[in-house]
Amino acid sequence: MAKKKILSPEELAEKKECIAILVALAEKLGRPPIKTDTAGPEETLRIKRALGPWPRALEAAGLKAPRERKAIRKERQRKKQVKAEAFRAAKAVGTAKTKGTD
Repeated sequence: MAKKKILSPEELAEKKECIAILVALAEKLGRPPIKTDTAGPEETLRIKRALGPWPRALEAAGLKAPRERKAIRKERQRKKQVKAEAFRAAKAVGTAKTKGTD
């Protein structure tokens, strides 16, 4: 798991300001903003620099649900892990039976 970066007060203030810009735009437009809805390319770059790619910026502002791809991947990994544990348990039971029959 990646370590979270500790933000300086300036970086934190910049993030909060960019989130406020996105929320204000969404309220004005009645929908999540797209990149061309900002005041210009400089503002778009500023938001992306502070919050990451556009979809992640919208997620940070609470304007878009987080991507589900990560949740699906975790569910698949959990199912694989359960299956592997069941296999190991069955194998352990099988080897225990054969040891006692010699």
